[in-house]
Amino acid sequence: MDIREVFAINVRRLRQAKGLSQEALADEAGMDRTYISALERGVYSASLTTVGKLAKVLDVVCVTCGWAGRDKTSRAGFCSGVEKARKYRRIPPVKCTLG
Repeated sequence: MDIREVFAINVRRLRQAKGLSQEALADEAGMDRTYISALERGVYSASLTTVGKLAKVLDVVCVTCGWAGRDKTSRAGFCSGVEKARKYRRIPPVKCTLG
C-alpha cells in the first residue's frame, strides 16, 4: 500500500468520523466534491496545501517533512508510525495552519 492509498483511507475515515459528507468537507476546505471523491479513491495525490486544508477542517495534526515510519502490520501504517513517533517525542505534533 503506497502513501496515496493510506491517505485516501484516512481522509475517508476521518471525514466519516466527523459526520461530514464529501460535499460538506469540500465546501469547508474550499474544494470541489469530485476532487474529495477522487482523493478518497486514491486517484490523485494531494499537494501539501491540500493536505493542510483537509487537516484543518478535519481537526487533525499534520506532520510536516514527511514519512514518519511505517508499521507493516497496520493498514494505516503511516498514522501508526506518526503516533509512535509522537509517543516517543521523535516528531513533535504540528497544527496545520495552511489555508
